[in-house]
Amino acid sequence: MGKSFSQPRHVAVRLRRTVVNLPSAPGSDQEFLELLVQARQGDNHALGMLINRYRPYLLKIACDEADTNLQSKEGESDLVQDAYLNAVRAFALFKGQTQHDLRAWLRKILLNQISGSRTHYHADKRAIDAEIPLQAIDGKDSRNDNLQAIISSPSEQLVREEERCQ
Repeated sequence: MGKSFSQPRHVAVRLRRTVVNLPSAPGSDQEFLELLVQARQGDNHALGMLINRYRPYLLKIACDEADTNLQSKEGESDLVQDAYLNAVRAFALFKGQTQHDLRAWLRKILLNQISGSRTHYHADKRAIDAEIPLQAIDGKDSRNDNLQAIISSPSEQLVREEERCQ
């Protein structure tokens, strides 16, 4: 834990017509290996630094692969954050030794997260395409008269009960 690491330099990589910055620089392999050893010894800070190097790459993948109609439910950043959590929980299972191995492992976790999100929100019980924003019902804001509850609130029931008793 005692060694401090510099911010990694980046090299541009093209992914689906968009440039993504990936960590790569002379000497960064040695830094990567040191962080990997520390992370495998239980150093959470080193693990965080390792995983965080791939955030721009993972955000780009999430942006390209996630369904646009699910963005209101779960944005790209949410998907990446959930993938991070899964990666931290499963890090003991990571057997790779290189930056490429870690990048591929994180990518697979993210793609599984995206697939799970699709499955969750496209289940038969949910019709994402049928959802209508409250503003679209009649052009008014969310205080729509059509959405008033048929059942009274507990406080309204008490007021009516008190009025009946008087």
